[in-house]
Amino acid sequence: ESYLDPSREADLATQLRRALDVEVLESAVVSPEFREYERLATTVLSAYLTPSVSRYLSSLDARLPMERRLVMTSSGGLAPFSDAPEVAGRLVLSGPAAGAVAAAALGEHHGFDSVISFDMGGTSTDVCRITGGVLAVGSGHEVGSRVNRVPAVPIRTIGAGGGSIAWLDTGGALRVGPRSAGAEPGPACYGRGGTKPTVTDAHLVAGHLPADLALGGTVSLDPEAGEAALAVLAEAVSLPVEATATGILEVVDSNMEHALRSVSVEEGADPRDSVLVAFGGAGGLHATSLARRLGMGRVLIPPMSGVFSALGLLLASPRADAARTVMMDEGDSRLEEAVARLVSGARDRFRNLYGDEPDTVGLAADCRYRGQSHELEIAVEPRWPIVRERFEALHHQRFGFTRPGEPVEVVNLRATAEGRSPLTWADLPALEPGGKPTGDNGVWQRETLPPGFSLTGPALVVETNSAVLLGEGERLAVLDDATLEVTL
Repeated sequence: ESYLDPSREADLATQLRRALDVEVLESAVVSPEFREYERLATTVLSAYLTPSVSRYLSSLDARLPMERRLVMTSSGGLAPFSDAPEVAGRLVLSGPAAGAVAAAALGEHHGFDSVISFDMGGTSTDVCRITGGVLAVGSGHEVGSRVNRVPAVPIRTIGAGGGSIAWLDTGGALRVGPRSAGAEPGPACYGRGGTKPTVTDAHLVAGHLPADLALGGTVSLDPEAGEAALAVLAEAVSLPVEATATGILEVVDSNMEHALRSVSVEEGADPRDSVLVAFGGAGGLHATSLARRLGMGRVLIPPMSGVFSALGLLLASPRADAARTVMMDEGDSRLEEAVARLVSGARDRFRNLYGDEPDTVGLAADCRYRGQSHELEIAVEPRWPIVRERFEALHHQRFGFTRPGEPVEVVNLRATAEGRSPLTWADLPALEPGGKPTGDNGVWQRETLPPGFSLTGPALVVETNSAVLLGEGERLAVLDDATLEVTL
């Protein structure tokens, strides 16, 4: 098995490169853990992506003057350009991971221990739960229905965005997404030739967006086109256009509520103990509605929320990962040696990639009761008596029971060497309001609202790349860093 002894696989890869003059990926490098199908699927995905990633990064590398060029990965950390093509699968969902990094930093800055990030764009919604300002990094995720077993922030993604199309299934039930109108032609109300009813069209018809609003300062809304798109659907369900718009918003909110519950309630965590950090171009339009559905009392909406994920790229840290399958009981004396070798390997890899010493090395273990087929990942230290304690606490949280006296097996070990982030939230320049607070008919320009400003809904707060919808009685306050805090 290559995850135990990669030498034969490495020898074969070398011979194939010489004989065929092609790029060959080794499964022991891409995913050095047991389970053959998952390792194969992950390596195939990386091999499929590698040519495109290599061409793109080579072209970008030639045009960038910086000495050290880094790319975001799905783990929430950075990797050098030179390393990315070899593990191209780690770039999948790297954008949403950057959003989670930024949400963690924002929540920590404002003193919240538990954060649920909610990133709603034009096509999809990405959600993630963050505890103690630290992103959990799991051992993989699915891309569509395909396994991608690489270090990844546990993000749940669904097809729900401002451009998601509303439609009727064969049973006549109203559905929203995952099909999207995309950027071109976009929602019907953009006036660019779109004819399908979307979430954005529903907001316009429902009166959440004023007809004279220019999205991004440039896109004028066409109420007649938006209403015409919804009218076809309204006729099919025998409802007024306005009621159809409300139904579309209810359905998409229900879909996103389910996603938020999947990263909280279904993992044994109460969402009421968390603050919702909402961003993405459409995030602010649905944030308070979703918070109410989940019983959450507070929402944070960062400045420039439509491009907030890009900020996560600046807040992320350089990172190097190492993993090993061990299959040992928690009390096995060989575990200490395995940990020492793995930590040393992670440190060496970090030095080779960045030429520096890592600031920290974190350790995680996949554990299970003997006889179980799947594991739970826990953060550990080289003091093994705490393994059972942490594993059983998580097992009880997830499943509601433990098995005292049952042997706990350590299946995989992972070490993460991490450098210092070039920026923290406190380093970011403060955004200065432009002029005095400006509002007309309940529509406020966010760029004009100074720290300390407050208002009570109903209201709409708009900026260049996003908007925030406040319901009746919801209270908004502008914090010191221009973040909007909404109290329900």
